[in-house]
Amino acid sequence: MKRTVLVIEDDRAIADVIRVKLALDGWDLIETRSADEGLRLGRPAHPDLVIVDLHFVGNDGERFLREWGADRPAFLFVGRKPNGNVLNRLAEQPGVAVMTKPFRLRDLSRAAQELASGWHVRQDWTEEERIAQ
Repeated sequence: MKRTVLVIEDDRAIADVIRVKLALDGWDLIETRSADEGLRLGRPAHPDLVIVDLHFVGNDGERFLREWGADRPAFLFVGRKPNGNVLNRLAEQPGVAVMTKPFRLRDLSRAAQELASGWHVRQDWTEEERIAQ
């Protein structure tokens, strides 16, 4: 059975790369370009995972999670160097991870699989750690 991922990303280049990688990994995809559209389309679709650009939710990722509701899937927030406090608060939420852009596709793929499977996932992939690898 294929898993479904909702990707909320306005940068077409990044959305295309995510779509191709996750499709190759066997995911069914739903794509939107805004957080409001993501909520409207995503909730009734019951995806296994939501990948959302932190740009859309800014410092209020927690509000976005609340708006999704109690029956929410795993979330992977991606963004460029967001506020560390935002990262920490989001990372404390169950079933949530944060990935800093730019990211490696293999890290995205691994995080998607782990989050959707309910496995423990590294909470943050920082630029410094990627360079050190």
